[in-house]
Amino acid sequence: MLDDFTKVNTETVLGYFQILQALNKTKPEQKLLTQ
Repeated sequence: MLDDFTKVNTETVLGYFQILQALNKTKPEQKLLTQ
């Protein structure tokens, strides 16, 4: 059960970072705000 939770949590985090990378590609000015 813990493995399933970790797997789902990891996938969620990876998806979150993919969204951030997509936003950074479309809006370069966002990088200044995140740093």
